[in-house]
Amino acid sequence: MRFSLHRIADLQVAFGEESLIVFFPETSRLVQINGFHHSPEDLKTDPAGILELYGRLAELQKSLNAQIVQAYWNTPKAHVSALNLNLTDRCNLACVYCYARGGNYQRLQQEFSPDGAVKAVSSAFAQADPEQDFRIEFFGGEPFLNTPAIEAVLRLQQKSRAWKNHPRRTHNRVSSNLTHLDEPLLGLIAESKMILSISIDGTQDAQDDQRPFKDGSPSYALIMDHVRTVRERCPENTIIARMTVYRHDEHLTDMLRELASTGIFDYASIYPAAIHTDEKKDIGNSYFSRAFHEQFLRIADEYSNLLKLGRFKGVLELNRYCQLLLTGKLALNHCRAGSGYFTASHVPINP
Repeated sequence: MRFSLHRIADLQVAFGEESLIVFFPETSRLVQINGFHHSPEDLKTDPAGILELYGRLAELQKSLNAQIVQAYWNTPKAHVSALNLNLTDRCNLACVYCYARGGNYQRLQQEFSPDGAVKAVSSAFAQADPEQDFRIEFFGGEPFLNTPAIEAVLRLQQKSRAWKNHPRRTHNRVSSNLTHLDEPLLGLIAESKMILSISIDGTQDAQDDQRPFKDGSPSYALIMDHVRTVRERCPENTIIARMTVYRHDEHLTDMLRELASTGIFDYASIYPAAIHTDEKKDIGNSYFSRAFHEQFLRIADEYSNLLKLGRFKGVLELNRYCQLLLTGKLALNHCRAGSGYFTASHVPINP
């Protein structure tokens, strides 16, 4: 059956002979209505046809929404599939937009000991979801400033019988600026096949402007040198360029193209900076400028060419959108915090 695509009011509608398909961008769903006899031309002049269309869509959406919500809330939430470990409150950079207030979010105190990190992970893994891979995110501050805790968690995975009997895989991932790298740490990264999400905002000008060291010195050259070292030593590890958009938003597409062209990064992840709007309270907004909006659409428009650059496999957020569209899946919420995904931080106990 052949369809023709038309814009009807605020809807994208594909018309067939006696049926039509409506796309809902907010839920990434396609809905088919059979036995609909109005043509696109009729709908533009006949209010009754528009009312019938919206009435039938409302009935379908009501049914679909009820099924989705019922299925979601009937799913047990007691299992854990991801744990974010805030390993340390220390950080050696002075990012101009730092939402973490220098590394401690104004709430972290000190850092996890190796034993403390093992206890936190063991507690979460005791409730691991047997139907999903288990993911550990090493976070901070700068997590590689607390490598003893990371090593202790990796050794736990090697020794634990429960871990060996878990029916799904484990993914170890770190969010790091990679300003620190020595031979023991490089060995840990290689041994664990760790996924690295490297905080690098773009080209040298953007990185050094937005993410300098605390003494004001540039960070780009050192980080890129370390990333190349990891790539040479760990050719199979996944490395992600975690780009935060702020001052240089009008150059986002070109900066992404330059990073992808290095042949180092497998993916990029692009988010607007979270900017504090109240210094006394933990209140902030996402930096979502017109330039960022235009650049993100440009990236989508040029996506097929970007995917031809070296080993680059795309922007994680765009890949997720494409997956939802192509598979007809619905994301109630991309964030699973409190529903399978949890964060653990060190909290000292006062006597």
